[in-house]
Amino acid sequence: IGGDNSVCYGESANLVATPSSSEMVTYTWLNAENNEVLGTQSSISTANLYDNSQFSVNAVKTSGVSPSPDNVFVGDIVTSNNIVVRPSQWMEAEIQNLVAVGVVYSKNNDSVRVVGLDEYASIQWGASRFTTGQYANSYEIARTRMNGKAMTDALVAYNNSQSTPTEANYVAALKAREKGENWYLPAEGELYTLANNLSNVNYAISVAGGTEVDADSYYWSVTEKSADRAWASLGTGTQDDSKSTSHIVRPVTAFRYSDLISFRNSATC
Repeated sequence: IGGDNSVCYGESANLVATPSSSEMVTYTWLNAENNEVLGTQSSISTANLYDNSQFSVNAVKTSGVSPSPDNVFVGDIVTSNNIVVRPSQWMEAEIQNLVAVGVVYSKNNDSVRVVGLDEYASIQWGASRFTTGQYANSYEIARTRMNGKAMTDALVAYNNSQSTPTEANYVAALKAREKGENWYLPAEGELYTLANNLSNVNYAISVAGGTEVDADSYYWSVTEKSADRAWASLGTGTQDDSKSTSHIVRPVTAFRYSDLISFRNSATC
């Protein structure tokens, strides 16, 4: 690690990591006191420092290669720096200080869908004024909807346009978005797909230390039946419910294959 070894009281420090190899490397900068992630580039500029502060960086060699669709599987673990790891490789990945963020629950020729490791209990879908205006009045229609990201974006944009935005704890889509700008409340079709792959997904979630999806509980989808009702799935089946009812929120996201990196067993450099 190079850069500033010391700075004046109240100034920021510039730090840079130079790996011992020119191979593809991913970086995770940490506050050594609490392991807070500060950045994922080869260099960082810290916040203003007022006490003795120590920082560390995990520089991990990767394959440097994006996986093909044939080399990503439902149940693969995805890390905070977009590395795809098989559950059988996770012990080695943890040694390299990789941090899991989700598990692949669906894939096609262009991208993979990933479910987060954690969930939020007892969240209402939201008041009736929160609506996309796109309704699925039957379950047969609802389970074809795969547009969770677009619908979440619309609800977030509506909330941001209000003079007094609603807190995320009262709107399921807003709560899902708290995890990050690319995370969203799944559409009913996405929950349907997740339910069909739950065994492999839950195994990988447990390996990565997350909270398994509860097959006996209901999870909100972003898909609406009407201005006052929305679809909830898993549980003992699927039901439409009043938007004022509280169910679980499980954020999901998606990655193109070109944004992912295949894991390679190797020591930290």
